Amino acid sequence: MGCGHALREGIRHALALRRRGDHQRRARRQPRALALRHCGRLGDRLRARQPGVGSAPRVASRQERAGAGGRTGYSRAGVGAAVRKTWSVPVFLLFVSSAQAQECGVLDPELRGSYAGPCVNGLAEGRGSAVGTAEYRGEFKAGRKNGKGAKTWPNGDRYEGEFAEDRKEGVGAYTWGRGPWQNERYVGSFLEDRRHGFGVYRYATGDV
Repeated sequence: MGCGHALREGIRHALALRRRGDHQRRARRQPRALALRHCGRLGDRLRARQPGVGSAPRVASRQERAGAGGRTGYSRAGVGAAVRKTWSVPVFLLFVSSAQAQECGVLDPELRGSYAGPCVNGLAEGRGSAVGTAEYRGEFKAGRKNGKGAKTWPNGDRYEGEFAEDRKEGVGAYTWGRGPWQNERYVGSFLEDRRHGFGVYRYATGDV
């Protein structure tokens, strides 16, 4: 194409396409094409090829990819570093989750729900708070209420004062909640969870 014609002399390649026939199956449907080269010469390589205009690019074989060497843009060392970096996050989260899941024991059965505070050898120690069917805020020793603190029961009863090995012991104040003695209050000494010794009892009417 272009031989001996002033206008078409510079044309070296031409490609004519037309729509594929509807009778062709979709999986094997290919466009029909006519390819021309300069002066009507068609290369031997083009003659030997199947019509493939518009087909997908050829995927390189495994050997060709292997022969490309360092063109892939990453190395084994880089991949290893990326894997190590990716796994570092879940491993760290696993350790944190294990630490959070570790229980800190509170021996009072009314407080076995949740605990917030220091923990030594798996038992509550120092100042903290525990919540179960009742609630306590104060000092612990080896998982027991020990020292100063306040405990509140579901019916509104409340004791605030000194504890020794989970018992009300020392000086404290006990206020009754809902019930026959509502709003009555005792302030004084306790021994082994009972009122003992000197104290003042105030009735709901204000009488002492």
